[in-house]
Amino acid sequence: MSENEGSGARAGREADTPQESNIANTSGDSGPDGAALAAGQAALDAARAEADRRAEADALNQLGVVYAAAGRPSEARSYFGQELPIRQELGDRAAEASALNRIAMIDQTTGHPAQALRRFEELLPMMRELSDRAGEASTLNNMGMVTLAVGRPVGALHLLEEALALRRELGERTDEATTRNNLGLVYKTLGRQQEALKQFEAALPIAREVGNRPLEATTLRNMAAVYQDMGEFQEALNLFQQALLILREDGDRVGQAQILNNIAGMAYATGLVPEAQRTFEEVLSLMRAAGDRAGEAAALGNLAMIYEASGQQAEALRLYEEALPLAREVGDRAGEAMTLNNLALAYFHAGQQDKAMPNLVVALAMMREVDNRPGEATTLTNMALLLVKQGKKAEAIKYMREAVEVMSKSALTQDATGATLDQYRAILFQMEHDPDM
Repeated sequence: MSENEGSGARAGREADTPQESNIANTSGDSGPDGAALAAGQAALDAARAEADRRAEADALNQLGVVYAAAGRPSEARSYFGQELPIRQELGDRAAEASALNRIAMIDQTTGHPAQALRRFEELLPMMRELSDRAGEASTLNNMGMVTLAVGRPVGALHLLEEALALRRELGERTDEATTRNNLGLVYKTLGRQQEALKQFEAALPIAREVGNRPLEATTLRNMAAVYQDMGEFQEALNLFQQALLILREDGDRVGQAQILNNIAGMAYATGLVPEAQRTFEEVLSLMRAAGDRAGEAAALGNLAMIYEASGQQAEALRLYEEALPLAREVGDRAGEAMTLNNLALAYFHAGQQDKAMPNLVVALAMMREVDNRPGEATTLTNMALLLVKQGKKAEAIKYMREAVEVMSKSALTQDATGATLDQYRAILFQMEHDPDM
């Protein structure tokens, strides 16, 4: 947040680290497998013709899996959503739990954390009823991460600690390392960097012990991000490069792009703008080669911020406008909302104030739709700062008070840009008492 300039809060988006095994491949769209799709549709038609409800549910599940594997989460969710009530009607609790889990995982990966959380909360007692201890641990893990996503890190901490205890009891070493990584991310969000490092340092030897190279790279990346936050940039760079080497050896282009995204962000933060721009361009190229549409949208947004900071407003606007339909295409409502937020600020800086506020209004509605409280607070603040610039101080104060209320009532430690409640209160105080603002 730039409270001195009053120019608005902006948030870049990185591709998220995987947090649990996931049915939904939202990273790319190569089109569904034609043969599998035809077989699934034929099975569905036959089951419906024979009024065989179990076979119908199986066929719907098959079609959902085909679309999920093709990176088409909205179609996949539709089929799983049709499957679920049939499983409930048949009284098949294990299959019902499986369908519910698939729906929740898709909601989690497509920017609907509040919706996902409700599904996981419904799923947890089912897992306990079925005495599925591994499923219970997985559900607790995923609940923890969506609880973090809706801005409740303390609640996330409790859920993940419960998941970790259960996974250690079950001897699930890979899953233990995954949950330790997630705990580290929560501690990082809470500003408890040493505790975050402790979790990552415990996860790293486990990842190496089980030979899980992607998990090893993820853990190194997470450790590097903590050192980056602490201002220890050389140590961060060393760890990022270790992770990058693993991902290059494994041919993981999306993983490489995620690491390079971190490195570019660090270069930008330390004033190496040309280097940051070159690295973000490499990220964009990798995401496109991998067919990762969500990652491509995020890379375009990050490049746009570089151009905007360099005063190239027309190019920044072009990139944001290119990123927006990609976010819509993959169903990433949170990403779409943040792109609209950033696009609005780009319009403002380009002197097109008439286009700025309408985009912020839409972004705010979307943030509320997906219950993204940190993003809601950020967007409200940007609306307030824009209104100040337009000389509408009374209306600006109203929005800024709303932003403070969102932060306070949701017990948020920071908004989508990392700004704290104390910073929000300082901006509100300045608006209320500084006649020159």
